[in-house]
This record gives sequence, C-alpha cells and structure tokens, in this order.
Amino acid sequence: MSRRGRAAALPDGPHQRPQVLEEDGLAVRHEDAQGRVHTYDFGTLPVPEALQRTLAVLYPAKCAPGGGWDSIKTSEARRYLVKPFAEFLAGLEDMPQDVDRLTPAHWNAWRLSLPPRTNGYC
Repeated sequence: MSRRGRAAALPDGPHQRPQVLEEDGLAVRHEDAQGRVHTYDFGTLPVPEALQRTLAVLYPAKCAPGGGWDSIKTSEARRYLVKPFAEFLAGLEDMPQDVDRLTPAHWNAWRLSLPPRTNGYC
C-alpha cells in the first residue's frame, strides 16, 4: 500500500517469499538483509524427531523476511539458547516427545538449572 492509500505495484513476473524451511522439514535456511546465509539443522538436536520438527517449523517465522530476526547474528543467538534447552530435555527421565508435552515443571526445572548470570535465566 502506498502512502496515499493506493495498492502498491506488483513486481514483474512471478514472485514469492524465499523458502525458509528446507524440504526435509528439519533444516531452516536464514538469509539476512545483507545476503548472508546460514542453515540451522534441527535434526542434530538430541530430542525426539517430533520435537525437532516442531522447533524447525516454529523457528522460520522469525527468520522469514519481516519476521523480526534481520541478521544472522540474531538468529545464531537464538539458536544458542535452543540447543542447551534441547540438551537439558534429553537428560530428563520423562523427556517430552513434542512441544505440546512441555509442562510448567519442565520449564521451571530448566530455569532453576541455569546459573544466575546474564545469559543464565534467558
């Protein structure tokens, strides 16, 4: 939409958003505004495949253009937080099989396991 309320001109030829989630459903491709590309493979996380796939589906919403994570540095920082959480879940006796099986008790145990410093309680 233009500033005057008119419909914006469409680009020439077919146009669609870049694909963020890879075909296997476990890898997320993030291309930032500067054209840098990084791929995050959620299949390497030590959690059940259902949880890997759910995390891989949720992650691209922020990596997509206009999603909020405009740089590779930002998405890497968030991945830095997801990996230790997955490792924590893998060490539980009652490891949840998917995100919908996470309980407040899982979350509280995770938070209490973190050291009380800047990145500890994130």
